Amino acid sequence: MAESSCVVDPACQRSYWLLMAGVLLLLLWPIWEFQYPTMVDYPSHLAQVEILRDWNHDAFLQQRYSLTLRPFPNLALDLLGVYAFSWLDVPAAGKTILTLLIFLFWAGCHCLGCAAGRGRPVWLAAVAALLVYNSTFLYGYVNCNFGIALFFLALPAWLWYRRKRSLPRMLAVSSLATAAYLAHWMGIGALAIAMTFLVARDWRAVRRWRKALAVDLIPLAPPAALYASLGRNRGGGAIVWGSLAQKATHLMAWLTGYNAGLTVLYFLAWVIAAAIVLLTGRRRPEGGFLALGALFSLLAVVAPGRQLFSAVDADARLVIPAVAVTLLALAVDMPPFFARAAFLIVLCTMCARVIEIRHYWKAGDALTRAQVELLRPVPRGGMVFPIVRLPGEVELAKRERHIWHAVEYATVDRLVFFPQILSFRGQQPVLLRGAYPEIEPDMPPEAVPWDAVLRNYDFIYTYGVDETCRKYLDGRADQVGASGKGRIYRISKRFAEGIRDLPRKSGGA
Repeated sequence: MAESSCVVDPACQRSYWLLMAGVLLLLLWPIWEFQYPTMVDYPSHLAQVEILRDWNHDAFLQQRYSLTLRPFPNLALDLLGVYAFSWLDVPAAGKTILTLLIFLFWAGCHCLGCAAGRGRPVWLAAVAALLVYNSTFLYGYVNCNFGIALFFLALPAWLWYRRKRSLPRMLAVSSLATAAYLAHWMGIGALAIAMTFLVARDWRAVRRWRKALAVDLIPLAPPAALYASLGRNRGGGAIVWGSLAQKATHLMAWLTGYNAGLTVLYFLAWVIAAAIVLLTGRRRPEGGFLALGALFSLLAVVAPGRQLFSAVDADARLVIPAVAVTLLALAVDMPPFFARAAFLIVLCTMCARVIEIRHYWKAGDALTRAQVELLRPVPRGGMVFPIVRLPGEVELAKRERHIWHAVEYATVDRLVFFPQILSFRGQQPVLLRGAYPEIEPDMPPEAVPWDAVLRNYDFIYTYGVDETCRKYLDGRADQVGASGKGRIYRISKRFAEGIRDLPRKSGGA
């Protein structure tokens, strides 16, 4: 961003690495401070790792789950948890995997910044690294963020291969591309888009096709072969666009946290920094990275905001590499004072955002510990049906949404069964065996298939349900524990006697 946005002299390099080290420690702080990171889908991923580890020698698991072992583009946490960190228990392996994710994202921003800065580090790599705590990360899309981190590493490696093509370099880049594919479709998708765009840009510059340009795309062949090998196991689904309000929310996934007021302040700080750059700076020529960032931004704008076949929130996922690549490609000549001011504004804003997230994770960790402890009466292998009602206020719901999967820490601990575990054909290797009622957070009590619950489950867990549902269950089931908004009930014969008496219209939570 400055007239010397690249780090050149040794003193600047020392300052750069001190800053990068400080950013890395800040990013790792919330992960290791709390027992349970407040990430929505993360516990379900850990539960799948536990099932994969124990499935071959546990009859309970073989009766309830089937395994589909295929090279799905969504396996980062599964592969690392089952193989790379098999010597750790699952919670410790999960923390180690999150640490590795943050380190790879941080290192990828440095490497991509060097590629954009013509071999020299750029100061904005420190700001880009802080994007790892994006909204999709808070929702527990760990594999997606692994894919993005590997994309940040694979793209500069591919540019290194293009400078001097050789078989060892090709194999190295192909390995990174394959790792990005196995981590998540977002990683290989972003890499394929970037490689194709830059090759097409060079083809347009020379005005004719060259064999060398075709060779540059060979590292995409192994991921393409893996995807082709899936055959009919690729999942499915429709394209659902979503509302304009949802689109606006998803395009802010790189900046939103748990507090809307603070998010507005962060956004205003970025607007001020952008105004400083526009008013005092003059853009320098760059090597196509800024155009690549613009392409990712355009794709995020036009991508479906709700569902793209088997993927959800495609636009929210695409906006992360869009912002990161644009930041790292920013080459502007500016007076040093204004350059430092703009840089410090965005750096301090993103650091403050991590501290905000850490603050809400503290409360989220306490809530999770209380609800996990509430499930202690459930024995190993017990089957639990959850009824979760989140607060009607959007911010409060976001701060408590992790409870939907947090109960699956009981699966990690004692193989307790919950029907809402992530189980999507073509995405996960662990699938539920048999048919279970489709449930979502905020499922009203009158929509609960009570007959099926009675036949198939040992316990009912409720969180935030209304007074009508509580009174009904208190009168017909054995409450064995309560904590805050949570209740755990043991299904008994008395419950079956009054099952038909449940009021069919209940109020909201």
